Amino acid sequence: MDRDFECECWNEILSTEWIDGFSPLQLAAKKGRVDMVEVLLQAGASVDGIGAANIYSTLDHTIFELYQNLTDDHYQWESTLSFAVEGGLEMVKIILDTGIDANEPPHELEGRTALQKAAQVGDMAIVEYLLDKQADVNAAPAEWRGVTALQAAAINSHFDIAYRLLERGADPNAPGAEEERRTALEGAAEMGRIDMIHLLLDNGADISSADFGVVQFENSVELAQCDGFYAAARMLKRYRERLDTELGP
Repeated sequence: MDRDFECECWNEILSTEWIDGFSPLQLAAKKGRVDMVEVLLQAGASVDGIGAANIYSTLDHTIFELYQNLTDDHYQWESTLSFAVEGGLEMVKIILDTGIDANEPPHELEGRTALQKAAQVGDMAIVEYLLDKQADVNAAPAEWRGVTALQAAAINSHFDIAYRLLERGADPNAPGAEEERRTALEGAAEMGRIDMIHLLLDNGADISSADFGVVQFENSVELAQCDGFYAAARMLKRYRERLDTELGP
């Protein structure tokens, strides 16, 4: 690689405004800078780990100290592969080609797997690519404000992605995060997405079983009504009434 170009890349990296504890590799991946990512990988950048733990071996002591001073341990929640999703499909391919696990688990604080992130941002091409790379369609959410891939698609109103995930075996009744959670149906109801609600109900979203089904139904209706989506709330109630009639006493 041309030395001047490499130096230019390093200069841009080191002059970047540091935010949220991102490593240089994560910043480059997030910004879609294939050129910088290639330089960093050739220099020995590690794709493993979360945030500041993802520091690469070739940084000299001075740069490492600067890096430590400019990062915040409280915001190191994303893996490099998850950041790469924001950089586009080509970036995801580059990072996966390093041998990193497509199912790298999310950090417990609002982290995302790569598939969860792709479903959240609505990138169908990356979703398809990750599924073909055996990404777990039902990977568990992060403990705090986490989401499954289907929950991410439903909450963010990405109907086509939700449809595809269900085709590939996504569980419409997967539990949400331990804290600040939504199921896929609750997320769809909160957004007033009648089409998404229909899709989930037609694919087995539970609103009738004791405990989970009843709670999910009540939460979904309440969330829809609180945000003024009365048509969505009425549709859920009608669907529940029909189920009660079919199942009988």
